[in-house]
Parts: sequence; structure tokens; C-alpha cells
Amino acid sequence: MFGTLGALSGGSPVPGFMDQYPLLRQALASHSVLSARTSANQSSPVVAELQRALSAAGYPTAVDGIYGNGTAQSVRNFQQANRLTADGAAGPQTLERLLSGFAAPPPSVQKAPSAAGPIASTGGGGGLPSAPFVPSGGGGGSADLVTYIGLGLGAALLIAAVVSMTKKSR
Repeated sequence: MFGTLGALSGGSPVPGFMDQYPLLRQALASHSVLSARTSANQSSPVVAELQRALSAAGYPTAVDGIYGNGTAQSVRNFQQANRLTADGAAGPQTLERLLSGFAAPPPSVQKAPSAAGPIASTGGGGGLPSAPFVPSGGGGGSADLVTYIGLGLGAALLIAAVVSMTKKSR
């Protein structure tokens, strides 16, 4: 189940992420939906665990166990960034993506290579991008594939040039 998400997102899971949230795993297994309607302003340990998981994934919200407006907005933000239906309710698809460790970071964290190319400095030091490239837009179309192929070829050419220079200097 979670391996499919990894293949689709192109990332690697966060080790042990799912193990940190046993109540959310139970909610996912029972196909529960967490929302303001189902929680009715009562403090809940499951909602508190959802709030901790959202915050750990980069979608901060108060951890008070109450599914209020702040939690609903964090869930909507998470859903939008992960191309899910943004209804503010944490149902099976949302919980599966959140617990998979493959969740997309918030849009403000996503960075694309600069116009000068993938090696141009983006403030991370060392002349390398400070965050991985995460394509925005359509969701895995042919343009994303072309981008990945281009980045791969560029990296291969750079490595070949460095190896060639190293051999010449000997």
C-alpha cells in the first residue's frame, strides 16, 4: 500500500514516521474520517496525534486535540500540496499520504532550480541547491519526466567532466 505512494512521488519514506502515530494508523485501518463534524469540539488523542503528524510534515497547527479551524486549514493545505481533494477532513487518502512518509512539503519549501542551472547557488552553501527539486503543476506528466531526464543527464555530464579533469591533472 505505501510502496505505491513512494513510487508515485519519487521520494523515499521517512524512516519510522508511520510508527510514531499508532492512533492514526488505527484510524486509517478502520477507514475513519477525522473532521470538525466528527470531533465536535471535544479534545481527542487521535486529533492530537493528527496535529503532531501535520506539524512534523511541515503543516503546523496547535496540538490541543480539538479539530478546529486551524487544524482544518492545515489539513486543507496538506491536501492541496499533495494533490488530494482539499476538503479539510482527514479521511483515508489524507491519512495514508500523511503516514506514508512521502508527503509533499508545503509549497513555500518546494524549490525549483534557478535559471542559471541546477548547480547555481540558492543560498544553501557550497554552490548546490538547498532543497531538492520538487516539480509544481500537473502531477507527473511528460514535462516532469523530461525535467528529470534533463537533470540526470546534466549531473552525468558534470561527473564526467570532473573525472576527465582529474585524470588530466595526474
